[in-house]
Formats: sequence, C-alpha cells, structure tokens
Amino acid sequence: MYRIVIADDEKVIRSGIVQLVDWQALDCIVVCECSNGQEVLDYVQGHPADIVITDIKMPVMDGISLTHELQLKHPEIRTILLTVYNKFDFAQKALRYGASDYIIKNEFTTELPKTVTKIIKKIESEKSKTDRLGQNQGLAQEELKNMKGYLLERLMLSKPLPMHDGAE
Repeated sequence: MYRIVIADDEKVIRSGIVQLVDWQALDCIVVCECSNGQEVLDYVQGHPADIVITDIKMPVMDGISLTHELQLKHPEIRTILLTVYNKFDFAQKALRYGASDYIIKNEFTTELPKTVTKIIKKIESEKSKTDRLGQNQGLAQEELKNMKGYLLERLMLSKPLPMHDGAE
C-alpha cells in the first residue's frame, strides 16, 4: 500500500480528506495527519511516506515551502498541493518546486483520487525502470566476472588470447 501524509491547518479539512476518499480502493493508507509543513518534515524523518497531500496556506511552514524541502531532502516523496486559490502563480510556483500536482479544494473529492492514481502509476513505472536497470547491471557484473575468469585461466595456462583484427 502507498503511504499518504495529509497536511492542513484545518482539522475539518484533514478529516474530510481522510473520510471522503476511498483510500483502500486506491491501494493507499493515510499514515499521518499534520497541521503544518514542519510536522510533515518531522514525521518523514523517521517514517516512510510516498505521497504528501498538503494545503498551500498553513502556519509555521506553508505547502510550497514544504514541497521545496521535500524535494531537497526526500525527492522520492510526491506532493499534491490543495488550495482554495484558483491563481496560476500559486500553481506555477508549486510545480517549479517539485509538486506533482495542484488541486482546488472544492474539487478534491473528484480530482484527488484521479491525481493519486496518476502518481501511483508514475511511481510504479519508475520502479519498473529501476528494476530493469538493476537487472541489466547484475548481468553486466556477471559477464565481467566471467571475462576475468576467462582471462585469468588464459594467463595461468599461458595460452595466447585470440585476436580480433576486424578483417575476415
């Protein structure tokens, strides 16, 4: 399951996000609710999280600053910003600091599940690429080990290596 952290200074909003979204259907679990960005940073220092859903305007540390800090310290964590403001400059700044998406609060019941699904697909695609890269790296290391063994055997048996001059 994907681990979700929710940050909003209004408890009723946090509760609404937790209660109104079918997290289990999205293969997610809400692991923490925070009232500001600093609480999120404190939480992710010692606990794994995959996605942070945060309000933009909060006391102590706002959502844009949080997004920036997460990009620097935990780039693997995706961030979705929620706001009541429908201003492009907020969205632009959020995306520049690494937010995965930006949702207007009064649309979150329909848009948030879609956005979380999109982010999960992206995470899975990146994991798949990383797994393939790791497999290829493992094959390359095995081939290198075989070549070293072959060279060592040739040297020990004083057999010349076959030369390939490209002319056939």
